[in-house]
Amino acid sequence: MAATGTSETLDGHQDGPHGQVESNVGRYSSVLLYNGRPHVFYWDQNSGGLRHAYDNGQFWAFETLDRQLADPDIPPPA
Repeated sequence: MAATGTSETLDGHQDGPHGQVESNVGRYSSVLLYNGRPHVFYWDQNSGGLRHAYDNGQFWAFETLDRQLADPDIPPPA
């Protein structure tokens, strides 16, 4: 039997509630479960920030953990 799943847009290109941004986000994403709840970490290309989205049991909450991170695809200057 094949497994089925669902998907949803969490952040980006919308001015949503709870800390969402209108930005190009989602590259270099990573997901983990903590206390049974999903946490998603991803890069915000517009601000260069590391973003964190998590299900707090009522809604998805968002925060920027770090700003001005370099694009992982571009090597740092020598």
